[in-house]
Amino acid sequence: MSDTLNSDLVFFSKLPLCGCGCPDRMMALFLAGLKYYDRMGKRDAGETADQTINWLKDGACGGSEDLFWLVLYTLDKADLTEHGTGIQFGWLTPEGEKMIPILEAAIAEHGARES
Repeated sequence: MSDTLNSDLVFFSKLPLCGCGCPDRMMALFLAGLKYYDRMGKRDAGETADQTINWLKDGACGGSEDLFWLVLYTLDKADLTEHGTGIQFGWLTPEGEKMIPILEAAIAEHGARES
């Protein structure tokens, strides 16, 4: 079994998605969500929580507040994040931390197959 197939299976077994249509775009969206939590946890004094929120909302979510919340709720429901006192201020679970390189590899492989 190829590494990409393994990555795809891990991703689609954790999130309630079927994998048809544009799986690479969904992987990129949820990867951005995971990186958001990683970034939120590692913020320095130079970046406010609102700036970190806007990094995801205005970036990968295209300015959509609804999509921003959907990404956060989905990652939380998949146990890739810990909710904390507010879902936007949560943090990655160990499984969520492991998912970042898995998605990065899967996205890179999908892009290589398409070129």
